[in-house]
Amino acid sequence: MVRLVHYSDIENVFDDPERAARLAGRIRTLSGPDAAVVATGDTTAPGVLSLVATGRQVLDFYEATATRLDTFGNHEFGGSRSAATRASSRVRSARSTASGSGSSASQTPRPTR
Repeated sequence: MVRLVHYSDIENVFDDPERAARLAGRIRTLSGPDAAVVATGDTTAPGVLSLVATGRQVLDFYEATATRLDTFGNHEFGGSRSAATRASSRVRSARSTASGSGSSASQTPRPTR
């Protein structure tokens, strides 16, 4: 049986590198060969660092935590299709899979691997 290790709404954790490192370490501690690390959105914006790094700061976090799946939350979309497209591009840069949520079907980007 697969266990899920879940995190969500961490968009502001990146503004404090020590806090981000503690969270990543805790997720790694809870993970294991029988676990899938998943997130449910609001992982890339609207924190201060995410505005400067345009959300790319999450890529190192995905790698450090072996995140397998992340959905888009309302903050990733920023209310526009172009913001959703940018969020989708960030996730495609990682070794994670994205799925859409928090928007209408016409706004949801289709992730690719």
